[in-house]
Amino acid sequence: MKIKELLNSSDKWIQKDYARNAQDKPVSFFDESACKFCLVGAMYHCYGLNSRSIIDRIDSYLGGVSIPEWNDSRVRKFEDVQELVNKLDI
Repeated sequence: MKIKELLNSSDKWIQKDYARNAQDKPVSFFDESACKFCLVGAMYHCYGLNSRSIIDRIDSYLGGVSIPEWNDSRVRKFEDVQELVNKLDI
């Protein structure tokens, strides 16, 4: 599964935690109950811990801003995340 398939609606994207369950409680991005993800949590959920090539592609797109910092920015919107994952086809 690609990140763009996992984060296919705004209610599945979060900030400040890697993943949350349906009760909005933080869980591991590998937890079976995880249903909401930040970009980092979605990346590891979809591509596992060996995600170096995906990290490099995202880092290149972000131009020096860390992935967590970018995801958790106060100005970040779901549409920004959607644009990134669609453009990179991840």
